[in-house]
Amino acid sequence: MNILKNIQIKLLAVVSALLLWLFVVGVENYVHLMPTDLPVKVINLGPNVSIANELSKVKVRYKAQDNAGANININEFELFVDADKLADGNYNLDVNYISKNPKITVVAVEPAQITINLEAITSKEIHLKSELVGKPSKDYEVKDFKLSQEKIKVSGAASVLSKINDLVININLDGNEKADFSRKIVPEMPANSNLNGKTIIFDPNVIQADIQVRKIEKPLDSTIITKNSGKDLGVSPTDILVRKTLMAQIIKEGESATSVKELLPQNILVTVEGFQSDIAGLVSNEVSLKLNIGNVVNGIYYVDAKDIVLPQGKKLNIVEFSPDKILVKF
Repeated sequence: MNILKNIQIKLLAVVSALLLWLFVVGVENYVHLMPTDLPVKVINLGPNVSIANELSKVKVRYKAQDNAGANININEFELFVDADKLADGNYNLDVNYISKNPKITVVAVEPAQITINLEAITSKEIHLKSELVGKPSKDYEVKDFKLSQEKIKVSGAASVLSKINDLVININLDGNEKADFSRKIVPEMPANSNLNGKTIIFDPNVIQADIQVRKIEKPLDSTIITKNSGKDLGVSPTDILVRKTLMAQIIKEGESATSVKELLPQNILVTVEGFQSDIAGLVSNEVSLKLNIGNVVNGIYYVDAKDIVLPQGKKLNIVEFSPDKILVKF
């Protein structure tokens, strides 16, 4: 057997295998630098102290097996300092790190320590302001909006609280609102407050916002009924078509009606059109929604115009209603 036969091809194969091995080993041992500096959180903070300084961010150097480092993000790492049993004062604490991905190993963080300034907790009341962000559904407008309270208690380090005098609560609209609604909002300081790492506590930690939404009143395109048509319909020749919006009560029907714990909302808005003589004395308790519990699907009842009950003896048509679905809680 001639081992020198095709020696060039054999040498090429050996060199290729060696280069491939060196490449794999090099990739596995290559140290990457996270392109974004990462925030550090504080754990085991005592109940009587609060963070008074902006915490430094750190750089993370890591190794990755296989292709794990290709699409890495900041959520792969937990970076923290331990403030267990620390009273108020200034401290230089070691930055601890954990990689959530078993194929990613943290090599180092820079700096290895950060400074933390702790102060005794104090409290004060600040004013709340509310602002609308967005608009309701087309042809609707917000008539009024308010928060459940005018002030809120805020706690933290005295040096931090001295810079906070009020708080803006944003009420976000998604463009689908056609009726009054309430919303629970978690208060938080805006991102530009430079409170990175500083501890701020709100009491209460949830604020309710109540918003009134109404259909925009437009000039009615009312049709004056001619003398002949008025005679045919049994109405005054001068009667005109007008519209009126009422809040209809929801009435539960069906075998499972007694098992319903809550309806959200508990009323719907119904706009009807009719002759002025029929509309003039019309009140909300004359209009209702018969909600058949048997038609509830996955906790949702989809409203149909045929479910809305109008008073008998009046020539009325349903123009629109809102909302078009009811949340049913059993």
